[in-house]
Order: sequence, then structure tokens, then C-alpha cells
Amino acid sequence: MNVAIIGIQGYGASYFEALRRRAEVRVLAVCDLDALAAARVAEAHGVARSFTDYRELLKLPELDAVFIATPHFLHYPMVMDALRAGKHVFCEKPLAIRSDHADEMARTARERRLVLTCHYNQRQTDYVQALRQVVQSGLIGDLYEANVRWMARWTSFMFDARTSWRLQKDKAGGGILIGRGSHLIDAVWYILDRRPIRAIRSTSHNYLTGTEVEDFATATLIFDGNLTVNLQCSYVAHIPHFGDRMEYEFYGTRGGASFCRTDGVAAPLRVGRCRLADGQWEDLSGQLVPATGAGAKPLTIVDDFLEAIAQRTAPLITAEDAAYITHVLNAGYESARTGREVAIPSTSSPS
Repeated sequence: MNVAIIGIQGYGASYFEALRRRAEVRVLAVCDLDALAAARVAEAHGVARSFTDYRELLKLPELDAVFIATPHFLHYPMVMDALRAGKHVFCEKPLAIRSDHADEMARTARERRLVLTCHYNQRQTDYVQALRQVVQSGLIGDLYEANVRWMARWTSFMFDARTSWRLQKDKAGGGILIGRGSHLIDAVWYILDRRPIRAIRSTSHNYLTGTEVEDFATATLIFDGNLTVNLQCSYVAHIPHFGDRMEYEFYGTRGGASFCRTDGVAAPLRVGRCRLADGQWEDLSGQLVPATGAGAKPLTIVDDFLEAIAQRTAPLITAEDAAYITHVLNAGYESARTGREVAIPSTSSPS
């Protein structure tokens, strides 16, 4: 399988680690507007060709698939050009800034029978897989509330001239909500087995940076079944006791589950319940059935994409899934702009 990477000065360069483990995969070429950077990366990884124009790269007849790791506003034209050229596509998140563009990308991939996936990489983490198992097993009963947070005291790319596109609304589509909130929304939606989201109410602020895009956001997601999910995320905040923390909390009628990772160190997943008679905590983690290797997903989202192509199966994150998240994000930004709850049409949910 011959693949190429478009955009190698950001996350694009990180794909090489996963790709080098695949003996059947060859990185045919790389592409970046910075010719010198592209040439250096190509030489460092033994890649024969480098380009500055991705359209020329797409003309390579032996090319099977491309990885696109460019600024958000370029995803739509680049993915569409790649699909029209008959290439499978792995796209950085978000799939697109606009929901109509995301729908068109998903529809084009489906019509051309090409694999299109998006880099929502929380789904394959151990903790999201474990939380999904807890929720889907029914161990903690019917869910009624969840809280998810990704809070950072300081995020370097907000202050780096090389990534200034992230601070421009027309290029990034937004700030922390589309940047990291999208990961949380996708992960929770996946944990809940893609339960429809009926509405969202969101707020966003740029009090600390004063940029066009928000550095702090909150959202309340209303799911089917009277389930409320509260989301909070920041690029910068006056946080005294940690630099970066990700948290998931799920509350059910028979128990609860939580996970926390602080400054890169993960605490054990906790599953249990409060005995109402005496208020004591009862650990339920021993009732979970460990996942078997036979049913495990590939190691990375990159592996999942490559195996979907080889086996002609759907990837873990389908194009329709990624398009749905863009619908939710668009509704979130509309809510933040108007100060009102915004409904998410059921027609935007994948079948």
C-alpha cells in the first residue's frame, strides 16, 4: 500500500511512528508548502519524493491513500480533491469547519467507495474503551448525568507565530471547542454508543487571550433519554494545582464511573456505587469482564485506517461520524453566539 502525507510541520510528522511498523505500507511522498521542511522530513524518513503542491502529489497513479494534516480550513478542498482522485483519506480533525462541507465529504467517499476517516483519537484510548465497556454493560444502570473536562493552564500553540492560523476564526473555525472540545464530544458520543444528541447550550470566552477564537468554552449536551452531559475545556486558565487535566465522570442509577489524567499521569479507572443504607463506597471494578485480544481494536487510529482499506471494512471513525461531530460543533457555536439552546436535527445523525 502506497501512502503520502500532506502537511508535515504539525501532526503529520507523527504518523511515521505508526506507519513504520507496517511492513506492507510504503510512504511514497510527503507534501508541504515549505519545500525545505518537506525535503528534510523526506530525507529523515527515507521517503523518495517531496512536493509543495498537493495536487501534483495526487496525480501519482501508484498512490493509494493520503494523510492530511493541514489547517482546518484546508481539509474540505484537500479531502475532496483526494477523493475525486480516487484516494482513500485519513484527515486530521475536525473533518470540516462547516457541516454542509462535512456532509459532502462523507457522501463523496461513500459514493466512490473510498475509506474516509478522521483523527478523533480518544476512541481507541484504554480509558475510553473501558468507560464504553462499563456503560454498555449496564453495570452502573441507566445514565442520567456525565461531566467531561479538558482543562489546560497554558497551551503553547496559542502563543506561537507558526501556528497563528489557530487564532483566526476563518481558518480554524473556532478555538478550544473545535480544538479539544470536539475530542470530548466524540469520545462521550462513542461511549454512549452514538446515542442521538438532541440539543446543545454553549458559552465561550476569550478573556485571557483576546483572540478571535475562544480560549475557554462550556457546553451542555442533551442526549436522548434525559441524559445531560456537561463539558468544560480551556487552552489557558488560572489553574493553580495542575497544568493539564482530562476528566470523565458518569453517573447512573446503580453506580458511577470516573477517569482522570493529570499532567500526563493517569489515575486508575474507578467504578463503583454508594451503598445508600450506610453511605459506604463499594468497588464494582471486579465485575468487569476484561476485553479479549481477539476483539481488541488496532493499536492506533492509523492502523485502523490502513486495515479498513485492506479489509474493505468501515473504519472505527466513519466519515458520517466525523460529519455528525461537525454538526454538533456548529450548533455549539450558534448557541454561544445567540445565548440560546440550539437543537441538533436528527437527520444529521449517522444511520
